[in-house]
Amino acid sequence: MGVWCEVGGVVNGRLGGVTYGIRGRLYEHAVRLKAEGHPVLELNIGNPGAFGFRAPAHIAAHVAERLLDAQAYSPSKGLPKARRAVVAYSRGRGIPVRDEDDVYLGNGVSDLIMMTL
Repeated sequence: MGVWCEVGGVVNGRLGGVTYGIRGRLYEHAVRLKAEGHPVLELNIGNPGAFGFRAPAHIAAHVAERLLDAQAYSPSKGLPKARRAVVAYSRGRGIPVRDEDDVYLGNGVSDLIMMTL
């Protein structure tokens, strides 16, 4: 049995319990903790660069070298070579991944949540 989604119609029933906690209750709880004086690392906006997280220099250089090759849309699931790299990385850490067809790459969590639903 599927679950109805306004964006994509009926989706896999396993996604029925998925919630988007970046805003809503999780955010409200973080606001309360911050008001009580607890330190809160606010990563909910999905912009790691705003918090000082930077791509390693070798990755930035690799991207810059290939920028002129990246002026068209990529496949909706992400570049196959990148998805294969995610599979290798995951398997190397004991995360079970069948193959690159199990991997979706996107522009951030919001993008991937909407793709999944």
